[in-house]
Amino acid sequence: MMKKVLLPLVGAGIFLLDESLKNYVEENLQPGTEKKLTGRIVLRRVHNQG
Repeated sequence: MMKKVLLPLVGAGIFLLDESLKNYVEENLQPGTEKKLTGRIVLRRVHNQG
């Protein structure tokens, strides 16, 4: 029973985190720039062609 509740919540949490980070990058970073969050996590604004 717990899996049926937990799995959709984890999926929704990952989706919300992804969307929040994308919105932050779009509003705060210029194309081609980077911002280090930690030693291993870097936000980078790039656009794929096509």
